[in-house]
Amino acid sequence: MPSAGVRIGIAASEAGRDLRGVTLFVGGEAMTDTRRQQMEAAGAQAIVRYSSTELPALSYSCATPTGADDVHVMLSQYAMVQRTRAVSSGGPAVDALLMTSLSPVSPPSR
Repeated sequence: MPSAGVRIGIAASEAGRDLRGVTLFVGGEAMTDTRRQQMEAAGAQAIVRYSSTELPALSYSCATPTGADDVHVMLSQYAMVQRTRAVSSGGPAVDALLMTSLSPVSPPSR
């Protein structure tokens, strides 16, 4: 998790340790600019992975990111469609993402 990566970075810095050459593989919560900066300040690099139980390995960090959470969706494995829909009857609209696996061995939806 990025928050654990932050704790590692802070602990290393406080102990005078340099984490150059260390890669932190993080996911499970949002990667923010501050979180990434804390890890990188100690010398570590971070690879972000976003996934879910239904969509494992959905996306990974960009090699040349423009933001802390810049990732690429594995479009060879998944399809995504964006559509606007109301949150509730008469409620505000949001841009929702519909996702599905393209794998022929994925379990059927129930």
